[in-house]
Amino acid sequence: MRVTDTCIGCGICEKVCPSSSIRVIDGRATHTSGNCQTCLACVHACPQKAISLNIPEKNPNARYRNEHISLNEIIKSNNQK
Repeated sequence: MRVTDTCIGCGICEKVCPSSSIRVIDGRATHTSGNCQTCLACVHACPQKAISLNIPEKNPNARYRNEHISLNEIIKSNNQK
């Protein structure tokens, strides 16, 4: 994953990541690949489209949002221990 300069440090990516592989540090998202499950939740949830794959994408502006699951539900699910 890569994070571009368009990142505003909002923290949504950090909240939707089930493996805590992305953190906002000094106002910018930082990805650590060690535990990353490559679920792409951070990519699809980023409102700035600042997170993307390191490989070429057919449509880099496309994002998927499941209309049956809200961001709040994803965040709440990730906070379960």
